Amino acid sequence: MLILLRIIMWPFSQLLNILFTLTGSYGLAIILFAVVIKLVMLYPSAKSKRNAMHMSRMNPKLQEIKKRCGKDQQKYAMEVQKLYQEEHVNPMGGCLWSFLPLPILIALYGIIRRPVINFMLINMPRGKALEQLEVIRETLTGAGFQITGQQAYEEISIARGITEHLDLIQPIVPQVFPIDFHFLGLDLTAIPWNSFMNLTSGEFSWSVLGLVMIPIVSGVLNLLLSVLSMRTSVPADDAMKSQQTMMTVMMPLMSVYIGFILPASLGVYWISMSVFSIIQELILQKYYGAKLDREEAEREEAARQDRLRRMEEAKNRPHVQSSNTSREKQKRLAQQGNPQKKKKNSTTEAGRIGDRPYARGRSFGSHYDELDDETPAPAEEEK
Repeated sequence: MLILLRIIMWPFSQLLNILFTLTGSYGLAIILFAVVIKLVMLYPSAKSKRNAMHMSRMNPKLQEIKKRCGKDQQKYAMEVQKLYQEEHVNPMGGCLWSFLPLPILIALYGIIRRPVINFMLINMPRGKALEQLEVIRETLTGAGFQITGQQAYEEISIARGITEHLDLIQPIVPQVFPIDFHFLGLDLTAIPWNSFMNLTSGEFSWSVLGLVMIPIVSGVLNLLLSVLSMRTSVPADDAMKSQQTMMTVMMPLMSVYIGFILPASLGVYWISMSVFSIIQELILQKYYGAKLDREEAEREEAARQDRLRRMEEAKNRPHVQSSNTSREKQKRLAQQGNPQKKKKNSTTEAGRIGDRPYARGRSFGSHYDELDDETPAPAEEEK
């Protein structure tokens, strides 16, 4: 499990390392880290946003289907699926990408919590990295440096010791480098809850007040982002509306809670992500709102033209059928010929001489032959 987690953290650690090398600032590197993550996730986020806005516009049609189907859930599901196919909407579109920020957050927390193993020595095999960590610990202890803090965050203290005694550590472990965890006068490795307790004790200073403000600002920005998202994601029913309202409240509260109990650098990352997400949300809402309006207008125009075409066809259908019937009748008459003319021109071979059908007059021989057959012969006279 630890090996798998280390594999997941490796690309993010490399990215943060590059940004830290370029800027020389731990806090600025975290902000730029958030920028890169948002750019990487821009396409799936945009696709998911378009899908959500499209589905929100389909709510009246879904309500109509629900009213029409009543309690027949099977028919309702079939009608909804048919509507999704007609509208080219995937109800699960973007769901997978929506879970991606969580493993990134976990990976970043692992890098922040253990800056020696997961940041400085990330390219070293884990077993070798742990051996080097013990060498660094012993060297610092021998130099009189006191490792403080909770056991879960002792590597942060060791990283400070490396910065203070770089001349002793770097010859032994060349991969290490100094890190200044301060940004805008704030210690980003500090836990904001400890600063809050100091604030309640009457210690008012920027280093204390600023750390307390980080999780609060994070929660406010998350709430603003949730409200903006709700403008274009209208739930289809009351159950979904209740669930959406709960998530709108829970996500900001969770960000405040996490911001207080974890190092402040994680809160800086969360604030950065919220700011960039709000900007992205405003841009995508404007862009896809206009695009969906155009597509809807085009569909309505196409449907109107189709209705007009069907009405025109229905209007012309009786005339077409009458014309077809007349033509078929004329065709049959032409094929059969005129029966009166045929009867008038008819004659028997007994009256024909060559090409002249009436050279001998009309022949009634056969006719009278038939009559002779039917007339009884006269009785013989008695002698």
